[in-house]
Amino acid sequence: FKPLKSARYDLIITNPPYVAAAEVAAFPPEYASEPRMAHLGGPDGLDLVRRILAEAASHLTPGGGLICEIGTGRHILETEYPTLPFTWLDTEQSEGEVFWLSRQDLVG
Repeated sequence: FKPLKSARYDLIITNPPYVAAAEVAAFPPEYASEPRMAHLGGPDGLDLVRRILAEAASHLTPGGGLICEIGTGRHILETEYPTLPFTWLDTEQSEGEVFWLSRQDLVG
């Protein structure tokens, strides 16, 4: 978020790296040509998602919102952030891997 400085947006859509370290280590050879940073999200895959949750509100307008893809980390997030009212969005390829939160949800 550092390059954004004090900029605010109505909507932030993000697909951060969210693959757990053990899963990245077990990737098949065809992934070797891709940068590890494109996938690696830390030990449980959610390091960058946590940072986004901590900082997104300061870059959203009062009525703004956040859409974030997290892969299979839903249970971890819901356990770690029990007061956040995640709205889970289904896509053509997945269920429960993308969430919506409003700025108000993030600031409480």
